[in-house]
Amino acid sequence: MKKRVAILFILMTFAASFGSDNAMFGLKWGMSHAEVSALGVSMEVSCVENNLHVYKTGSLPKNVTMVDYYSLIFDENESLVKITMISKTITGDTYGTEGKRSFEELKFILSSNYAHLGSRCRINKSSHLNSDDFYQCLSDASCGSWLSDFRDDAMVMRLQLFGIDRSIVERNSKDKSRSQAESGTGYLVLTIESDPGFSIAVGKSKALKTGSNRDALGQ
Repeated sequence: MKKRVAILFILMTFAASFGSDNAMFGLKWGMSHAEVSALGVSMEVSCVENNLHVYKTGSLPKNVTMVDYYSLIFDENESLVKITMISKTITGDTYGTEGKRSFEELKFILSSNYAHLGSRCRINKSSHLNSDDFYQCLSDASCGSWLSDFRDDAMVMRLQLFGIDRSIVERNSKDKSRSQAESGTGYLVLTIESDPGFSIAVGKSKALKTGSNRDALGQ
């Protein structure tokens, strides 16, 4: 109980920084790469696709305790338009108890600060999976999903619990007996998109891709 109270206190502190002119984690929409770096954030390039520049970092000015790393996307003007938080991997959670609890804790905070658009937390009963196959099911979108959507005037958010396919866990583990014991494996993802900034940037990216293809295939 004390642990849960401590986690909730940290999350409430994290949520208290939210505001209509802010993104999350101590950042603001439209910040440039240089402005984010000036806050002490160390970033490495993940990929560049047309006008979208994707960076990866392990820490931001304000962090949730469960984070593994963040992904930041900047548009062609070097303006921040999307943030993704990827949690540490949850292991040995056979029935999804820990993952569901962490999901509900974040959902509670987000629901307290933003408009909750709805949730889709379902497992396809016709999948014939065992009760200990929660994450196995979440690794296949046709089998199940565990997510909630939120928004405010400046951004849209999605919180989602993902599963890692058991075969991948076993293939990546040198100790097969241990991987079987830790088959309940998944992670949480929180995506935050500037609205309409991110959709505009994606639209430009698609236009650039189409233009490039037409140029390459033209005479």
